[in-house]
Amino acid sequence: MGISTVGQLAKFPLELLEKKFGIMGNQLYYHAHGIDLSEIGAPLMQGQISFGKSQILLRDYIRREEIKAVLLEICEEVARRARTHNKAGRTISLGIGYSKDDLGGGFREPKQ
Repeated sequence: MGISTVGQLAKFPLELLEKKFGIMGNQLYYHAHGIDLSEIGAPLMQGQISFGKSQILLRDYIRREEIKAVLLEICEEVARRARTHNKAGRTISLGIGYSKDDLGGGFREPKQ
């Protein structure tokens, strides 16, 4: 669709995004304008419980020690929240995005 920046996404017609992506097109459009209408903490399905953490870093981390420290902080936060709710997990998912060559890059496991 020729969209590679948030600015381009914000200028793209809402109707075309909804036609191509359905409800996700609507969310993409509004998120590009800084608007998120979702309820914070609301489960997607009744009874669903999940804990997650994402973090946007101000720079790329290259040194192994720095990467380990950031990942450990994120893991500790998720584990603390699970313990607070007296829950144990069955699935762990990890995604890492990075700015390689300003075009984006990264991975997500398990793959969806």
